Amino acid sequence: MPEHDKNELFGRFQRFVKNITPKDRIALCYHRDPDGLASALLVSKAIEKYSGNKIRFLHASDYNELHVLEKAIAEESPDKIIIVDLSLDSKLNSFAELNKHCKSILMLDHHKIYQDLNSEDIIFIKSQYVNEELDGSKYPVSKLSYDLFSNLVDLSKSRWIACLGIIGDNGYSSWEPFFNEVMHEDNISIEELRSGTELINSIETIHPELFPQLFDYLNNCPNLNDFLNSEFNEYRQELYDMADKILAEMDDKADIHNSISLIIYKINAKYNIKSFIANQMSYENPAKTIVVMQEMDPDRIWFSARRQDFKLKMNELLEEAIKGIPDSSAGGHIPASAGSIPKAYEDKFKENIVRILKEGK
Repeated sequence: MPEHDKNELFGRFQRFVKNITPKDRIALCYHRDPDGLASALLVSKAIEKYSGNKIRFLHASDYNELHVLEKAIAEESPDKIIIVDLSLDSKLNSFAELNKHCKSILMLDHHKIYQDLNSEDIIFIKSQYVNEELDGSKYPVSKLSYDLFSNLVDLSKSRWIACLGIIGDNGYSSWEPFFNEVMHEDNISIEELRSGTELINSIETIHPELFPQLFDYLNNCPNLNDFLNSEFNEYRQELYDMADKILAEMDDKADIHNSISLIIYKINAKYNIKSFIANQMSYENPAKTIVVMQEMDPDRIWFSARRQDFKLKMNELLEEAIKGIPDSSAGGHIPASAGSIPKAYEDKFKENIVRILKEGK
C-alpha cells in the first residue's frame, strides 16, 4: 500500500474544500448503492454548509454505466469533480475520460487499492490511507466522508444517514460505538436503521431511475422516521416478496458444493436483484462462499460474491476466476465483490470458481 503523510493528505483535502466558491460548477459522482448515496449526501450537505455551493450536477452510477457518466461530464465541463465510492483506480480509461474534462478532482473510496492516483490536481483518499489497521471494506465511504468533513462543519444531525451507508456495506460491527451514540441521541434503533438501508436497497434494485428523487428527498429529510414513513416505503415490500420467492427455490436450483463451502446460484428476475440475494444468502451462511449469477441481457452474465467470515477474499477470487475470459471484469472488497462475463463463458467461470477453491483447500 502506498505510504502517505496523513497530515499532508488531510491538508490537501481541506484546501480543496476551502477553495470551493458558491459559483463553482461541481459534479458529484457516486456509486448507486446505500454507501454511495449516503456518502454523496454527506458531501453535498457539508459543501453547501461550508461554502454556500449547492452542487448542481449529481450522478448516481454503477460500473456498467461509466460510459454514461463520462458523456455527462464531457457535456457539463465542471470546475471540480468529487467522486465517492467508485473504484476508478481500477477503471483507468473511465478516470482518464473524466480527468480530460476536469483537472481538479477529489476521490474518496474504500475499495482495494489498484493504483495511487494522487497528483498535483487530484486528491485521492482511500479509507486504508486514513486507518491502516482496518481493511477498507470495514471503513465505508459514508463513515470516511463523515469523518473528513466533520473536521470542517457540524454534520451531527446527519449521522443517521452515515449509519445507513455503513450498514449497506456491512460495516456495523466495526463502528458499534458510533452507532450506539447515534441511536441513543437520535432515539432510533438498529432495526430502524436497517429498515432505512433496506429501503434504499429496494429503490436501487427495483427503480434505480428514482435515485435522483431519493437523493433530493433525503437531502431535505430531517430524520429517519420521516424517511421510513415516506412514499418510498412501498418498494421495500415489493423487493422482499420477490426475494422470498427466489430464496425459496435455492435448494432445488443452486449448485451446492459442501466440501468447499460454496453455493453458486443463477437466478431469474425482472430486476437486478443479484446483490440483494447474495447478501441475504450470506447472512444465513456467513462461513460459505456465495456466488449469485443473473442474466441481465441476452449476451452477458452479471454476478455478486459474498463471504462474511473474511477467510477468503472475494475480490481476488473473482479476479482470478475471470482470467482467460475476454471482455470480463471483476472487483470489490474482501467480503463482497462483483463483476460480469460474456454469457458464452458461464460454465467456464463456474468451473474456475470450483477449481480455485479446491486448489486452495
